[in-house]
Amino acid sequence: MKKGLTLFFLLVFLSPAYAHFLWLNVDDYTPAPGQEIRITLGWGHQFPQTPVPPRAEMVRRISLFLIDPRGRKIPLSIPLKEGKPQPVRVRLHQKGVYLVVAMARHFVSKTTEGYFYRSRLELKDKEVLYSKWSETTAIALISVGRSRKIPVSGLDSNFYLLPLENPSLVQEGEIFRVRVVFKGKPCRTWVYATYAGFSPFKDTYAWTIRTDHQGLAPIKVLRRGPSWLLRSEFTEPYPDPRKADIADYKCTVTFGF
Repeated sequence: MKKGLTLFFLLVFLSPAYAHFLWLNVDDYTPAPGQEIRITLGWGHQFPQTPVPPRAEMVRRISLFLIDPRGRKIPLSIPLKEGKPQPVRVRLHQKGVYLVVAMARHFVSKTTEGYFYRSRLELKDKEVLYSKWSETTAIALISVGRSRKIPVSGLDSNFYLLPLENPSLVQEGEIFRVRVVFKGKPCRTWVYATYAGFSPFKDTYAWTIRTDHQGLAPIKVLRRGPSWLLRSEFTEPYPDPRKADIADYKCTVTFGF
């Protein structure tokens, strides 16, 4: 009974309304071939604003890479200046859809002394309030030209969502579908979507829908022009309770027109 109440507490208070999430901002999601673009980390509860950037300790745990239209994986690095992440600058010469992917996989525990990127087992000398295994995937879709195909190979994420077609080509008022995948299989969960400027309030979304049994969900383009954010999350008990209470998987996708 006590274990069940603890898990319920964790699922409620570590839900999307409480936990910070990561996304990728791009200054131009539809650049011309060879144009320089800037990629920055978004962090918090209110897309696209980031009042406080992620800590350097967290940034160092993020792997950043590019998947080109042929599915080739190209590593990128996030520069730090005075402990704060700086823009990543790239030029994309080939036409097609690129994925910029940021991934972080680690334990995080809250103790009476604060947060640590360690499991409960590694913090035997501290009073641990809760521990979780966290897997975060943040994806930015960048369209050079008008290709509809989105590369998937090389993503290597346990949990992700991706549009079935390039959303930057969808007209205002039209629908596109996204698929949510967990460990290679369709995932039944919630998908949240919003666009820059929709609301000044935190954790507020323009579109919320649950995926079907095939992991699919329709998203309506309510407004073209501003950048968009899609996000989803899935939580399950962690298999080894000595290390963590839950495993929390998050994914965001950003795109523009």
